[in-house]
Amino acid sequence: QNRIMIFGNHIYGLPSQKKPRDFSRTFWTGRRNSDLFRMTRFNLLPGTRYHEKMIDDETIKLAMEGKDDFRLFIREKREQRRFKRWYLVYNLLNVLLPDEMFNAFFHANRNVRILKRRGYLGMLRHWFYRYARKLRLVDI
Repeated sequence: QNRIMIFGNHIYGLPSQKKPRDFSRTFWTGRRNSDLFRMTRFNLLPGTRYHEKMIDDETIKLAMEGKDDFRLFIREKREQRRFKRWYLVYNLLNVLLPDEMFNAFFHANRNVRILKRRGYLGMLRHWFYRYARKLRLVDI
């Protein structure tokens, strides 16, 4: 109506929480209540069972001293693969849902349509170049 687009961050939990908020509920609520919803991070919540299991004091100490590259605080290869897999699942779910695609072409706000389309093109370009490099089709 006013041609204003609001970008927001969605917080999935606080360090003081003993149990994480319902992640799925936050995912669906965030998608429903905002024009653009992208998950840029999928972090373990402090105080949860998985956080205690996967992130130890040495990992946090290295990060605080700046000796860590801040990619993942999870050191076990098996758990890293599992973590990345779920990140991919939630992002693909967000991108491939019909209402998300529908809004890229028919949203009432022209700016939202433009940004969603650019987001889709950027995502396709990312995955194309990622696999094209593996197949040595490009040298970027």
